[in-house]
Amino acid sequence: MFWVRNMRKRTRRTSQIGRKRRKR
Repeated sequence: MFWVRNMRKRTRRTSQIGRKRRKR
């Protein structure tokens, strides 16, 4: 869940990648 923290800081670029990785 380390990407979840990075995705919260920049939900603009990881908004699409964080969504797909959030399912796992």
